[in-house]
Amino acid sequence: MHKPIKIIDEYRADELGLPVLIKGVPVIEIDGHEVLDIDYAKISEFLFAALIIKPFPLTGAEVRFMRLFMGLTLERLATSLHVTHPTILSWEKCGNELTKMTDSTEAMLRIFAAKQGAKDYELIGVILNKFFDGVSKTVTPSKCATIIELDAFHKEEAPKVLFSIQEADLRLLEGA
Repeated sequence: MHKPIKIIDEYRADELGLPVLIKGVPVIEIDGHEVLDIDYAKISEFLFAALIIKPFPLTGAEVRFMRLFMGLTLERLATSLHVTHPTILSWEKCGNELTKMTDSTEAMLRIFAAKQGAKDYELIGVILNKFFDGVSKTVTPSKCATIIELDAFHKEEAPKVLFSIQEADLRLLEGA
């Protein structure tokens, strides 16, 4: 493990297929070169679990990320959700915009993801409560920033994944 030579406060990462703002990115030196010390595999795991219980509707890029994280083809996910693969493709083509899938279909996707990918049945209960026990429709933002907070000194194993509708955080979506 290399000791960080500096910390980058904010780094916009598109490497996961959706715009993510990573905060507290350690920079290490390897063979005389400065390199970002980002464990994308770990971030992907935590991002996937966070998207399952995200308090806002999913975007097309998030649906695509979830599908690819689970290792599924368009056809396999479509079969599991009882839709056609062109439907899945149309959601994914929404990019950073909301998919506009129905609440029940989105709930099915989240439950399927919890069962297939996260293997955490407690998440299924959270999803069921959110979608079927009177979810508040007062706040449905059209944009939501995904923020991952790293512990640059690796004192905590898990990165924190947050979703923000604050204007200052939404700047990462510009130009994406």
